[in-house]
Amino acid sequence: MNNNTVVSACDHNYIWGAWLLVASMRIHGMKDKALILGNGLTDNDISLLKQFADTDVHIMEAGNYRSMTCQKPEAMLLADTDMITWADCDAVFTGNVSKYLNTSPDTIRIRVRDRDENGRVFKARYDKNDVYGTIPAKILDIWRKNVGENNNPAIETVSSAAAMTIHKSKRFILEKWRQQMMKVIPNEDKGVVDQRNFAYFQTDESVLNSVLCFAKDAPKPVEFLLDKDPQAFFAHYTFKPKPWTQWDRYSIKYYEPTLYVIEQAILKGYKTPPLPYTFKRKNRIFCVSQAYIKDYAKKFAKKLLGRS
Repeated sequence: MNNNTVVSACDHNYIWGAWLLVASMRIHGMKDKALILGNGLTDNDISLLKQFADTDVHIMEAGNYRSMTCQKPEAMLLADTDMITWADCDAVFTGNVSKYLNTSPDTIRIRVRDRDENGRVFKARYDKNDVYGTIPAKILDIWRKNVGENNNPAIETVSSAAAMTIHKSKRFILEKWRQQMMKVIPNEDKGVVDQRNFAYFQTDESVLNSVLCFAKDAPKPVEFLLDKDPQAFFAHYTFKPKPWTQWDRYSIKYYEPTLYVIEQAILKGYKTPPLPYTFKRKNRIFCVSQAYIKDYAKKFAKKLLGRS
C-alpha cells in the first residue's frame, strides 16, 4: 500500500462526487488510503463510501458552520500517512495516479496559476499601480498582517486548492491554514466564493495562499503532475451544475471516464447512490445536447444584455 491518504470532504448533496472520487481510485487500481470528512451524511451515504477498501469516513464536529470547501485542512489533519493528498470531491481520477501523489518534505505539489490566469483571478481587485498577473499589493498587505510571520512574499502567483500533496513533516502548515481559516473566514457557509471578503474572496484557497506566502518554513510549490499524463489525470468538473445534476459544456469532456468508473463499479458489485439520468448511457446524446444548448443559450443571453 502507498503511504499516502487521498482526503476529501462532502455533505449529502455531494455524495455522488465523493463516491466517484473513491470509486475511481479503486477501479483504476490505486492502493492509497481514502478518507472523507462528512457533514450531514446518512447511514446509507457512509456505507456507500466505506464499501470501498481502506476508506474511512469521519463526521464533522458540531459548531463548525463554514462551507465544506473550508474544511480542507481539518480533513487533511485526520490523515496519518507520510503523504497527505487533498482532492476536491467533484472529480474523478482517469487512471492510476498514485505515482504522482508524492512530494519532498519541504515542498507542496500543487497547481500554480500562471501570470495570465492569476491576472484573471485578481482582475477586479487591481489598483492602478498593480502589475497585471501579480498578487495585488493591498491583498498582500492584508495577508502579511494576518499571518504575522515573514515580511516578504514567498510566492508570486497563487495556487489552486483543488488538489495538492504535502509531506507529513509540514502538518504544522495545515494547522496554520486551519487557524487562519478560523480567523478570517466567518463561521457561516458563504460557499466557495465570498466576494464581500476582499482579501479572502476565494475562501479556503485565499487563506492557503496567504499561508504559503507569509508563513515561516512554508513548503515551496512544485510542479503539479495530475494534469500531465493523458492516461491518468485529475478530471475536475469545476463548475456548477455538477454532472450528477446536469452536464455542462466544460464537464461533458469527462463523460466517458466518469461513465467508465460507474459502469465498472456496478460490474464489480459495488452499490451506487440513486442513478440520475445523466449517468445512464442511454441518455448520452440528450446529455451532450443539453450541455451545448445551455452554453449557447448563456452566450446568446449575454449578447442580448450587452445590446440593451
